[in-house]
Amino acid sequence: MNTNQLLAVWGGPGVGKTTTAVKLAMELAKHKKNVVILMCNFTVPAPQTILPGVATEGKSLGDLLSLPSVSQDDILSRCIPFSKSQYISLLGYKNEDNAFTYAKYSKERAIDLITLLRHIADYVIIDCESIISFDVLSAVSLENADAVLRLCSCDLKSLSYFKSALPLLADARYN
Repeated sequence: MNTNQLLAVWGGPGVGKTTTAVKLAMELAKHKKNVVILMCNFTVPAPQTILPGVATEGKSLGDLLSLPSVSQDDILSRCIPFSKSQYISLLGYKNEDNAFTYAKYSKERAIDLITLLRHIADYVIIDCESIISFDVLSAVSLENADAVLRLCSCDLKSLSYFKSALPLLADARYN
């Protein structure tokens, strides 16, 4: 098993987390590795925006997390194939979803999802929400990732955000 199979991408708003996640997936796909990009963030472009014209009805991360239990088949049925590579799939929220669209889910549900994703794909790249204190899935992803890529752009707003969030990430559960 690859020791860096689960990669979490985290940083402040607008630093390029989604772009970095997609570029990393494209590089892995060149080596014929199956990759799922888990898009935890409501504020990033939804998969439907990134892949216009692709059928996405019923393919929502929120719907998946709202199920009574999650199986590999449930995940696979909600993954959206990335049109530029047969080796990449996206799993994210629908356009216009927000934190109140779906029922809250437990930390255990997030762990189950990540564990199942490890069995489905060679690599899982998680595009985390910037504010981890409000997003269970992003927090669990940072706790369980094999590696975390922390992004920061070189402007005062981004540096200030990064510095203010570092004490949260100093907690031992985030390695």
